[in-house]
Amino acid sequence: MSFQTGMAHSPTFSGPLYMQVAAILRTKICGSEWTPRAPLPNEVVLARDVGVSIGTMRKALELLEDEHLIERRQGRGTYVVETSLETELERFSNVVVGSAKVRAHGVAWTVTTGEASAAESAALNIVPGAAVYRLEAVWSAANGTTARECVTVSAGRFPDLPKQVSEGGQFLFAVSPPLPGSDRKGF
Repeated sequence: MSFQTGMAHSPTFSGPLYMQVAAILRTKICGSEWTPRAPLPNEVVLARDVGVSIGTMRKALELLEDEHLIERRQGRGTYVVETSLETELERFSNVVVGSAKVRAHGVAWTVTTGEASAAESAALNIVPGAAVYRLEAVWSAANGTTARECVTVSAGRFPDLPKQVSEGGQFLFAVSPPLPGSDRKGF
């Protein structure tokens, strides 16, 4: 498997080389080129295909392992982590009540389109007034705890987001329908 053609279409990214390599690998994982439980090519092959040293590749793989995207098994290989409610809770939830992570009982989603504010433009590195999608999730837990999460993304970088959402597109995290009785539009 060669990355040379895929690298030409990768977004421009400045930063340490191992982070650039991790971004390339993350794109392949998120794009489902590598499926859970199937072994990834070994470090030597990956390093050669990307055109970096083995040390740089190892550091990139360590970063992805820290993000719980891959699992490296001594003597057996490297695998994409299979997602489950438990792995998603561990990976994405930082909501803690007492000493336990809160598991969402229900999630109500809304999505709106608008123009980027000055702060959003600066954070997203887009021109002021550019089109953005604003996603809002209201998470509720069985114990009555609720949390509100707001995410703004560039419409230019994710032009098909509304279509993917309406067709039940694949996300790295589970998206549930709206809570019963909610007036919010669910994905």
